[in-house]
Amino acid sequence: MKLEINSFRYVPLKGKSYIPLPKKLADKTAIINMKNEVDQCFKWAVTRALNPVDKNAERIDTTLRKQAERLKWDGIDFPVCLQDIGKFEKSNDLSVDVFGYEKGYVCPLMISSKQRERVVDLLLISDDEKQHYCLGFTGLKDEM
Repeated sequence: MKLEINSFRYVPLKGKSYIPLPKKLADKTAIINMKNEVDQCFKWAVTRALNPVDKNAERIDTTLRKQAERLKWDGIDFPVCLQDIGKFEKSNDLSVDVFGYEKGYVCPLMISSKQRERVVDLLLISDDEKQHYCLGFTGLKDEM
């Protein structure tokens, strides 16, 4: 008779603060990587996706902060875990799809269970210590 128990520490994926894009992604100029220093990259990426600009889209300015106030953030803890995104979607009547990037490939991490009229596509990148939400990676889905 043999009994084997394996355990591991569960660490949910969640976005934190700014991480530079890997060179392969940065070269595509298809991703907006918000330059935030606090754990609210999800907030800024979603707000920018809903309020696009032509110049300096990665900056968090006064206008973007005011636009973020129009969204409902009640019950959302920062940094945002993938499991909490559904609550945000329902409160704001939008869909959020999250894709990951690992070893040179884009792959789906979370596809919204209900596709609404407004859809936000985010990319969750990571380094050894933290994860970070980015947006606007049109064309990268073709690499999946």
